[in-house]
Amino acid sequence: MKLLNKPVTLTFLLFLVITTTATSFASDREKEKRWADQIADSLLDGDAIYLNDGEAEFLAIDTRADDPKDTGIIIIHGIGIHPDWETVIQPLRVQLAANGWNTLSLQMPILGNDATGQDYEPLMKEVPARIDAGIRQLTKSGAKKVIIIAHSMGSRMANYYLARKKVYQEAQTETPIVAYIGIGMGSSDDLDRIKIPVLDLFGEKDLPSVLSSAPLRVKASENNKNYKQQMIAGADHFFVDQDDELVKAVISALTDSNIINIKNAYVREVPPGMPTSASFLTLQNVSNSEISLTKVTGNIAKNIELHEHTHKNGMMEMRQIDKISIPANSSVELKPGGYHIMLIGLTKKIKSGDKVKLTLEFSNDTKKEITVEVKNIMQGMKSGS
Repeated sequence: MKLLNKPVTLTFLLFLVITTTATSFASDREKEKRWADQIADSLLDGDAIYLNDGEAEFLAIDTRADDPKDTGIIIIHGIGIHPDWETVIQPLRVQLAANGWNTLSLQMPILGNDATGQDYEPLMKEVPARIDAGIRQLTKSGAKKVIIIAHSMGSRMANYYLARKKVYQEAQTETPIVAYIGIGMGSSDDLDRIKIPVLDLFGEKDLPSVLSSAPLRVKASENNKNYKQQMIAGADHFFVDQDDELVKAVISALTDSNIINIKNAYVREVPPGMPTSASFLTLQNVSNSEISLTKVTGNIAKNIELHEHTHKNGMMEMRQIDKISIPANSSVELKPGGYHIMLIGLTKKIKSGDKVKLTLEFSNDTKKEITVEVKNIMQGMKSGS
């Protein structure tokens, strides 16, 4: 009998090991539900909604801006907590919405309170479906592109997601992720595989793992020229009493205009009485994502439009266009006979040497104010600008 029972006993024990292991590696859905019930009763800003990750529903907090930009923000919390946590997460989701970004804070996979960071590694496989669901939700609310902001263990999850190309291939949305802000990253894992712009943000008094791995994160990102590391003076891991500094740093990164360089700008001098002129320049995009010039404003003319010259049936025609796209890591030249900025209804006479102020607006929600010199027509042609 003992010999007959031995295989049965071994099979049963193996079954217990497998099922116990599988359960421990899955998110604690009961804890998620407790968090969700607690949040639903106390939420002051935003709406509690439920998304589906293909296995079950999970909580997300949808906080809308009054006049939203076309970039939506996914916010990912740290270890064992929820999408309305009072430090880091809540200030970001609320204040970013107040400044024009729709935010969606996701409930990520969680374990019990005694779980370690290493215990979370098997849960990473559950991360992509939740982020994809969040991106689809932001797209429904009008987002044309997405930025991910993650804190602590959330940044580990974001790194895992962003580093795996198959995530993009399997995603049920084409909405691009154009940048990533990782707050309090505790390791350099997967950073070497992330190619979009990254802000690595942490506090001067952060956790030892965050501080000690800072040089490793720089090293891992050495091939990403749009990686930047920033330390906030005096801040700890949770930015206690420094919410404002954290939010300011994030907003500054979201509106960073340094990824577009403007060179060789000038306005063409025209004879007295002529009501129109044009401005020419070179736009350099040093990011890994396409960015478009979408609008130009200024007091120099009643109307300012983006135009291009095209050849049709042997004739050159000029037409207004909605945008001028600058491919990733490339430059586009606005020049006579091609793209240009049309100044219609000049508000004053302009002559060579005058200075004109223009504001250029881009698809990444940034603006650049430039001062442009008026040049003689022949001078402009000789400069090749």
